[in-house]
Amino acid sequence: MELQKQNYFDAFLSCAFSIYNENKFSGNVTEREKQDITRLLSVLVSVPSELNGEFCNFIFQRIELPAVVSSILFASMNHIKKFDINKKYLILKNETQYSCKSLNMLKRICAVYDIKLEEKQTVLRKTKVKLVFPSGFQKRVLQEQKQLPPRENKLNDAFSADYDKFVDWWANCDEFEISNDDALFGAYQVMSFYNEICNGGFDQFWDFAENSNWDVEQLKKRFKKLLPPSLYTLFEKALYAHNNGEDCEAFNGEFEYDKMQDEILPKLASKVMKILNKN
Repeated sequence: MELQKQNYFDAFLSCAFSIYNENKFSGNVTEREKQDITRLLSVLVSVPSELNGEFCNFIFQRIELPAVVSSILFASMNHIKKFDINKKYLILKNETQYSCKSLNMLKRICAVYDIKLEEKQTVLRKTKVKLVFPSGFQKRVLQEQKQLPPRENKLNDAFSADYDKFVDWWANCDEFEISNDDALFGAYQVMSFYNEICNGGFDQFWDFAENSNWDVEQLKKRFKKLLPPSLYTLFEKALYAHNNGEDCEAFNGEFEYDKMQDEILPKLASKVMKILNKN
């Protein structure tokens, strides 16, 4: 069962990152997009029911945008209500780069497979989303998957083995053991920054930083070196607002999720792995 579980995890990561990195999801749908969508969905619909909870937990913990899209699809198609897809959907709505690529990815998947995406605002102005799958959805996906031509699996460098190892290192390392290593601790803080923004926004990040007893001045120095000017400026503005007792929710919509994921984190992953491989 452990081998079977890992096979599904690996297949999901390969398909999700490949479809995201190798398609634009703009203009008319291409044959390549249809094939990649079918490959991803065929993995999601093939997960055995006894693994549903564990698989859903696995993809919900992933913070990359293609995993966010997939978590919404998987939880919806299996009616797993303990995972909040509305929170994940809000991440897609907050995108500002690449024409909201991940939201377009979700909409394109829904369009190709006739999935109805219903979005509404509650009385408290919170966004609620619901996916309605057509009759025979799973059967159609598996039938079309059988007709796909073979394709060599090529992952973008942003989601290479180094990146996965970096995420695993970040999730399992003891920050106190690396606190005296400026390069490693800086990378750890940037990844934590991205994770908290994805899951709760700037206000959640400030809580996390304060609970971790991080030195704000040192944090600013590291972020100034590691973040591009646009993101560092946003960080400073949000910090100023936070220090003045203001709510930082407005800054969440300006956060450049794609820039972090496609440019900054892969570079950090490469640097961290080089350091760790030398030790």
